[in-house]
Amino acid sequence: PVIGLVFGYLFVFWSSRIYNDPITETAIIISAPYLVYYVTEALLQASGVLSVATMGVVINTYKMNISHDVEKFLNKFWELLGFLVNTIIFILVGIVLTAYVIEQIVIKDVIYLVVLFIGVTVARALMLVLFYYPLSKSGYGINWKTGTVLLWTALKGDVSLILALLVYNSVGYCKDFRSKTFFFAFGIVSLTLLLNSTTAYPLLQLLGFSQATKAKKSALESLRQSIANAMKLELQKAKGNEKLIDTDWVQV
Repeated sequence: PVIGLVFGYLFVFWSSRIYNDPITETAIIISAPYLVYYVTEALLQASGVLSVATMGVVINTYKMNISHDVEKFLNKFWELLGFLVNTIIFILVGIVLTAYVIEQIVIKDVIYLVVLFIGVTVARALMLVLFYYPLSKSGYGINWKTGTVLLWTALKGDVSLILALLVYNSVGYCKDFRSKTFFFAFGIVSLTLLLNSTTAYPLLQLLGFSQATKAKKSALESLRQSIANAMKLELQKAKGNEKLIDTDWVQV
């Protein structure tokens, strides 16, 4: 984290000295996480993931230094890059699983996977209970309903699969251990996608999160009325346009 803080403030300093230069700003911000990860992992033998996460927090804190147009582009860029990386990760996982791992899995491993999935869910619940009080007193707060949503919708995806791939490619462990670890990580991710994600919306409905509040309903009604009035005004202007004299306004 210290390395991430240092690089974070360094990149903030650089970006604050650049004005109206989208190419330079974009190049700095896109290259920042890769440079920090390489320096931390390859040169300093520390956690590159923690450094990048810490640097991201720092840059987000001072994001006003980033030009508006650059920020819009970066949002689209990272969204696209995240989609491409997720796609590549799941393709690699599918190849490794079907070509090398699945043949070493037995029924007992499937039972262990179900037990492990339940254990992970229980562990997540214990962490929420442990930090319930500080979470309820900070930020937007938390109650038992939001805690339930956090418990059930904390999906595990690409990061878990990347770590599983790293373990599988590590020569310091026996093949059976690497295969089992890879299978369990893949299994938990699959269960969260097939079970948690498909039941998240019914859970939100059951807890009442899908119902609009009175304030929101009032705001939506006011917005609808404003749009209707604007449409009527534009329609009246269009009727007075000589170029639209042959228009069938009843049909419109």
